[in-house]
Amino acid sequence: MKTASHLITATVLCLLMQTTATCQTIETTMTLDLLDRTAVSSPVDGVIASIGGRAGALVTKDQLLVQIETERRKKELKVAQSEHKALLIRSKNDTLAKVNEARERSAAANLNQLHQVRNRYQVSVPMLELTRAKTELQQASFERKGATQEMSQFRFEAQAKLDEAELLKFDLEHSSIHSRYDGAVINVEKQPGEFVRAGDTIIEVYRLDQLAGLVLIDRDQLQPENAVGQTGKFEVPDHDGTTTYDVAIVRVLPRLDVDGKYRAFVEINNQKTQSGSWKLLPGLTGVAKFRLTDRR
Repeated sequence: MKTASHLITATVLCLLMQTTATCQTIETTMTLDLLDRTAVSSPVDGVIASIGGRAGALVTKDQLLVQIETERRKKELKVAQSEHKALLIRSKNDTLAKVNEARERSAAANLNQLHQVRNRYQVSVPMLELTRAKTELQQASFERKGATQEMSQFRFEAQAKLDEAELLKFDLEHSSIHSRYDGAVINVEKQPGEFVRAGDTIIEVYRLDQLAGLVLIDRDQLQPENAVGQTGKFEVPDHDGTTTYDVAIVRVLPRLDVDGKYRAFVEINNQKTQSGSWKLLPGLTGVAKFRLTDRR
């Protein structure tokens, strides 16, 4: 609350500094507005299990806002992990490939020996025996390649199951949506039991721990390049007289002048009463004051 003693003290300070500095106060009307308003959307497809507040309900930072049903995904995750493990084991089981590889080497050696006997010793080798040896080699080679391809297929399927499990983990990790700040629920578009797609808006929340305001500042009083970071006070009349809050200019729009004044955006930290309600709400109008001191 601002008292007469505070005003007297400020006046005296400016008088004492008058020889070395010029004191100036910028006063401008300011209406509070929202700093941030968020549409809380579902990150995954699923059924809404619960919503943590009705329209108008206050919420705190990190409070659970929306819970998407997870039991089905938990079961699917267990199945995917089990199938991935089984496929991985089968992809590494090269017993059949090794057996057929040994058969292939043996058949190739037998066929080579028949050719050597016929060429070196000029011995007539029956065509049936040569044909049987060639067939054995081709069959062993075919089955060895098949076993190798089967292992590759198992590896491919194992990776697909691993990817499926990772997606299910992602869904589970993002099934709980928490509030990013202290605020209030302003709109509830979905209800528990409804199915939602990823990206569907479920509720809307606006921020209350910090609010914003727009003020008009005369260029002759404060140049735009010097405005950002300038601190001041926001005075609001109440039943006790006037309550004062700290404010700071965070951004300016110097190119959009209104009668020689530029727009500046102000942030203000909100406070709670002892009962837990917020002292400031959007739409509240008061006076923003910035005391400037230009040393010469």
